[in-house]
Amino acid sequence: ASPSPSPVVQRFFATRLRGNQEVPPVTTNGRGVGVVRLNGAENQITVFVAFFRLSSAQVAAHIHGPAAAGTNGPVLFDLGVVGGTFGVLNGTFPVTPVQVQQLRAGLFYINVHSANVPSGEIRGQLRVGHRRNDFDSDGRTDVSVYRPSDGMWYMNCSGYNQLAWGQLGIPGDTTAPADFDGDGATDLGVFRPSDGNFYLRATSTATALTTSRSTAQARAHCTSCEAAMTV
Repeated sequence: ASPSPSPVVQRFFATRLRGNQEVPPVTTNGRGVGVVRLNGAENQITVFVAFFRLSSAQVAAHIHGPAAAGTNGPVLFDLGVVGGTFGVLNGTFPVTPVQVQQLRAGLFYINVHSANVPSGEIRGQLRVGHRRNDFDSDGRTDVSVYRPSDGMWYMNCSGYNQLAWGQLGIPGDTTAPADFDGDGATDLGVFRPSDGNFYLRATSTATALTTSRSTAQARAHCTSCEAAMTV
């Protein structure tokens, strides 16, 4: 008999932040994206959040839980303040086994607060990242290969019956593909343990996104993020 396949370990979570996910809903042009990676020891998470087009300056951002979509929960992790109507937030936080269970159950959400809406202007429920590797959005998984030596991705797109390729990543990166821009196609993504950053490339615009530790870079990357994430 063939051996049973090993279960997939869920360590990658993502969300899109919108005003209509707030409780109660908020009417806003604000948008955002959030990514969380759980480490191999399952005692630490790395968080990346990009937001843009808030109605006023950002004054706070948190991960809340445990709380299902449509309900509010207490603050668990403070993501800090960068101010302005767009920016990038990132951080690393210790987590308990109970919190890991809650994260995998979809009971954590990211909330970005603004001066106009101090209770929260945009919110997104963290879900397990969809990693079926459907790069051409035809509803079928595409055969793909990632070459760590040079960061090249090779995808056999079933919808077009063509081979596609792209470069994103360096030796030591961990692959983290998911649909970050909501267009139904898997986007290229890697997590770089050496600097704690996520690097993403949206298929809808071919825009490269990355976390940033300087304000100037954060603004530039959020401008790119806006172009890629507008829906």
